[in-house]
Amino acid sequence: MSVAPARAAIALALAGAALAVAGCGAAHTASPKTASCMRQPHSFSPYLLSGSRLTVHAGALVYAVEGEPEEYMTGRNPPVFPWSPPRSSDPSVLRSVLLCKTYVSGFGGPEKVFAFRAGRAGTAVLSASLQPAWKSVSHAPAPFAATVTVRG
Repeated sequence: MSVAPARAAIALALAGAALAVAGCGAAHTASPKTASCMRQPHSFSPYLLSGSRLTVHAGALVYAVEGEPEEYMTGRNPPVFPWSPPRSSDPSVLRSVLLCKTYVSGFGGPEKVFAFRAGRAGTAVLSASLQPAWKSVSHAPAPFAATVTVRG
């Protein structure tokens, strides 16, 4: 099987899994079996794409969405998702919340979603570097970066 059909098969499998996860409904407490993670909500709002800026109040949940454009899913590209998980520049302003599943299927292809809880007032940058396999690709996407300002 060549790389393009293999990626298409993976994308279809992810789409099916995302539909199954989307059926879970609104965010709620995880079951005892998965008590250390939060189930994916039915919708991700507010959310950030790379390059976005957002202002929220303390306590808000914010979602970072990394999407792999179709142009990166074909050809001789590495068979791994381009970005590592995003990290907050200041965890006291924006701290990571573990989701039980991070893959979803978006309109443009597979996406990964990460949750963050707004803490104290301030500004934090969410950033994600490229996976090692993508660093030598001449047409690789840019690293992920988005800014969140938290109001007290």
